[in-house]
Amino acid sequence: MNDPRRKLFVFDLDGTILNEKIVLSPRVESAIRFAVGCGHKVTLASGRGCPPTQLFARRLGIREPVICYQGAVVESPDGKPLLLETMPVSTAREIAKWAAENDLDVTMYQDGKVLTRGIRQGSAFYNRWFGLPVEVVDDLESAVKEVIKFIVTIPPEENDSVREMAQKAFGDRVQVVKSHEFFVELVPKGISKGTALEFLASHLGVRREDVIAVGDNENDLEMILWAGTGVAMGNASPNLIEAADWVAPSVEDDGVVDVLARYGGAGCAK
Repeated sequence: MNDPRRKLFVFDLDGTILNEKIVLSPRVESAIRFAVGCGHKVTLASGRGCPPTQLFARRLGIREPVICYQGAVVESPDGKPLLLETMPVSTAREIAKWAAENDLDVTMYQDGKVLTRGIRQGSAFYNRWFGLPVEVVDDLESAVKEVIKFIVTIPPEENDSVREMAQKAFGDRVQVVKSHEFFVELVPKGISKGTALEFLASHLGVRREDVIAVGDNENDLEMILWAGTGVAMGNASPNLIEAADWVAPSVEDDGVVDVLARYGGAGCAK
């Protein structure tokens, strides 16, 4: 716990740093800034797009590349993609067609925008969860170019059934993940926050045993399993808690502060 070596801390955003109201606690912000000032490398790993993730990174004083789109993109602070994975065009078109045939509320991420067949949610919802320009198109299938991911928005009680349906239809060609009770995401095959974290640690020259990854939902599982130390928030899903090396207090109790105090080293945790 008091290892003097500087670490790479990787934090999920929603449910880890941000609470359910998408609010960043002043205590968490201060603790992260303090850790950065002590010489630790700190970054974010989110399902969100890079522009909103970078906004939070700048607010927190983070200087490292960030992981976005569930690991499909690793982007430097100046906006340069260090890693970029997209779906095969044929697969993306099949997913778009499948979503239309099943009348699903689906959004498609490409060209730094969110494309959708129709506005089914209020503008506050899109701003809160997606944080990217929204473009309405008549036909998603014909709009496919270089798709990074799809999100299906559904009521929580339908999440498992929609995820199973997507897994059955496309599980051999894409990753199907639950990122929130409202969302099922389809991302390029073989991509996860874990694969992106492995790439980033190598890029930064950080040893695996010096990586601490922290998350709360199923899309964080590969990341906390790959890291030298995997931490689940107290509000995390049961399977994440079971897989973690340590369970921090919940996001509502500013658990990130405890993570930095526990693993940041003596004198380098606020």
